[in-house]
Amino acid sequence: DVQPAGLQREINQLTAGVSLGRLGSLSGGYFDVRTGEDSRTRLLNVSYSRSLWKQLSMSLSANREIGGDWNALMQFTLPLQGHSGTLSSSLRHNAQGETSARVHYGRSAPLQGGWGWNLAHEYREAGSNYQQADVSWRGRPAEVRGGVYGSGDDDVYFADIRGSVVHMAGQWFAANNVRDSFV
Repeated sequence: DVQPAGLQREINQLTAGVSLGRLGSLSGGYFDVRTGEDSRTRLLNVSYSRSLWKQLSMSLSANREIGGDWNALMQFTLPLQGHSGTLSSSLRHNAQGETSARVHYGRSAPLQGGWGWNLAHEYREAGSNYQQADVSWRGRPAEVRGGVYGSGDDDVYFADIRGSVVHMAGQWFAANNVRDSFV
């Protein structure tokens, strides 16, 4: 007797959140996920966020798998003036007792065209530190991206180009990536 392979899943969740006015916002949730393979994961999550000064914001979150230990994350985010990008830093403590600290500076390539970038460094208490650097350019005909990420010994170099060729009204056009289209 062969059972059909399926990805049957049952998800039950209970979430709530409350605005604390000038003091920020608080939210929490309970998630119970069961799969067809008799696997079950139950998670608790608590999050707090608050604007601190001008555009600077802080968020704290903690989650725990029932029967396990807590994971915690504290993050500060600062959007920079104009279109200069966003600067963020975070401190993470995982259930295995390991701590990591990350600094990230990034800017998405504007939809109307231009340059974008990501620079990040993560100090890891256990294991090798992580670095990331990539640059992207978005123009009318395509978006091009390339960079490197990894922990020194196993760095991954990548390059990516995305675009579309459109045939319309008897003519061919090069265009940036078209995710959805209709006729």
